[in-house]
Amino acid sequence: MLYAVAVLAGICAGVFAKGRLSNLITIRFEKKWLILLAFAVQALTQVLGVNGVKWVSEYSVIIQIAVYFLFIAALWVNRHYKGILVIGLGCALNVLVMMVNGGRMPVDEGLLAASDQVLFERLMNDGKHVAKGAATNLAFLGDIIPMPGILGYGTRIVSIGDIITAAGVFYLVFEVMRGKKQDSDDFANKLEV
Repeated sequence: MLYAVAVLAGICAGVFAKGRLSNLITIRFEKKWLILLAFAVQALTQVLGVNGVKWVSEYSVIIQIAVYFLFIAALWVNRHYKGILVIGLGCALNVLVMMVNGGRMPVDEGLLAASDQVLFERLMNDGKHVAKGAATNLAFLGDIIPMPGILGYGTRIVSIGDIITAAGVFYLVFEVMRGKKQDSDDFANKLEV
């Protein structure tokens, strides 16, 4: 729900700034197949992990590296949007904490179990998450921030990377509505000056 709220807030800010909603319909991302493939692999491995397929847990690091590599590659080719750069920063923080914790996102089990026991059990078996403990590296970058009210629908706790990613989604929507895409040629010309 956090990302849906970010999109709606971006639309509201774009309308307030006299942006055009039609710009969101005509947005053109390059290499969008990279994003679709990343989401497909992520969704498939989560379904398999929840259903107890052992190799998903065993190869979690490799799977997560592949998913984030595809996603970050897609962000890189679309970096002419400033919002994409912010999304990339949030993703990079999530990748960092996952990589130093065996390819899994540390979760504050006390917060999650207290708010949603069913979700906690599902996450602990999906091959992507692990309970935060004494041996957790960079625990402050894990899923440790409780989401209040409607923001917590679907995901009760998030990471700093998730919040930065949501800020990037907000800014990307706003930026597109305002028509503020930096042309690659303009960027190259600024570098030459």
